[in-house]
Amino acid sequence: MKKYIVLIALLPIILFAQSEKESPSMGLTAAVQQSTFDIQVPIWISSGTIIAPTFGTRYKQDIGSELDFGLGARFFMNDAAARPFIGARAGIFHTSYSSTDQSTMDYIFGTGYGVEYFFNPNFSLGIEGQLNVVILDDSSPSFLERETLNINTAAVLFASIYF
Repeated sequence: MKKYIVLIALLPIILFAQSEKESPSMGLTAAVQQSTFDIQVPIWISSGTIIAPTFGTRYKQDIGSELDFGLGARFFMNDAAARPFIGARAGIFHTSYSSTDQSTMDYIFGTGYGVEYFFNPNFSLGIEGQLNVVILDDSSPSFLERETLNINTAAVLFASIYF
């Protein structure tokens, strides 16, 4: 019985200590967009802004492998559990062909609008609609059109763990 009384007496102290926990400063995000899977490293630079280096790889059948590197940002509009944001990104796609020693480099610039739902400060799920401009290498297999400039839309689903 004494154990329960001590536990009940310590409960407010334990709960107060948990409420004073520091906010996460960075995390890991898995983002899926059609056949693309990227890993992002979101870094909180303020209470409403994240910058996120992005790394991804994929294999394109009958073409070769592709590596992508980029930097994205999310600017949140509030501090609630469901946080709408405006996003921006820039990056490169490096494609190495399996049939030749040739490779290409494509560049992407984009903006987006989405919402990230925080279940708690350490876990969230989100969705983002994007408008992207891709500057293609002359021999790039990235899109069916053979233009050097491609404008497209995309939808991205992501899950983040912050620590």
